[in-house]
Amino acid sequence: MNPTTGRAASPQKVRREALGGERAEGWKRQREDKRVRGADSSALRIGKPDASLSGLGGLAGFNAFVQQEGLGKELRGLFGDMKVGRRVVYPMHTQIQLLIDGSIAGATRVFDFEWLAADPLFCHLAGGAVPSIDTVYDDLRRFGATELDKLRGVITKQGLLPVQVAGMRDITIDIDTSVTPLFGEQKRAVVGYNPRFQGRPSFPPILARIAETDTVLGARLRPGNTTLGKDDAKDIEQWLGQLHRAAPKAVVTVRIDAGGDCAALLAAVERGGAHFVVKMKQTSNLVSAVAEGMPPERVNAFETAWS
Repeated sequence: MNPTTGRAASPQKVRREALGGERAEGWKRQREDKRVRGADSSALRIGKPDASLSGLGGLAGFNAFVQQEGLGKELRGLFGDMKVGRRVVYPMHTQIQLLIDGSIAGATRVFDFEWLAADPLFCHLAGGAVPSIDTVYDDLRRFGATELDKLRGVITKQGLLPVQVAGMRDITIDIDTSVTPLFGEQKRAVVGYNPRFQGRPSFPPILARIAETDTVLGARLRPGNTTLGKDDAKDIEQWLGQLHRAAPKAVVTVRIDAGGDCAALLAAVERGGAHFVVKMKQTSNLVSAVAEGMPPERVNAFETAWS
């Protein structure tokens, strides 16, 4: 209960102490010169079900998988120099792994680490201490254009691995956008198309997904008032170039919805050496052209269905 307003606190805003978690101990570890180190999840063994231990049992297996794939070493090599010195408690590569684990556990925003910190397994995999959300926000602000490009490179590399292993010759790429609503005042988040939370600032990420492997080839976060169009042509051409370097003999087909009915986008796909399938906008001229090619008995039904 809020003592000043008399209103009940939102269950989404309950801090970790109220959920059974311990207060973030960054300052304490800093005084003791103790740095967080990710747990060796391969040493964990599955025992009898016990709901009091964790609600995230599958997270241990996921961590063992990414360790086996060498993701931790790769993150350390790419981002380990972003935070250096004796007083560093949460190295940047462990923070990125924390964000990945949080996403797998169902977190959609930084505040979700407040309830994740109450889960013993999540806390153990984080090195025994989940940082405060203020520390996570501070670390996210360290990412500039160079660091973000490195992170996108990791995404692309992981997305292309199944393609290379399978030696695929026919590849389908789905280009689409989504809407990520925000509930704060994050930089570049502006009001745009948002069918569920109208008037809410958001980011509309653009994604390129490999349909056959269900992996991401490329992704970029954009301001909330951005729509799919010519400004995305450079990204699409770059992603297709990376795909062709990984699978030079593959026949690539790009699928885009009606929002991709844009000359600049289609030219980028062509320069990227790919075919394309686009859901065209159903304008009156297009409907008339389609209807002219139909038998007379079907024209009325088609026009009625479209209208």
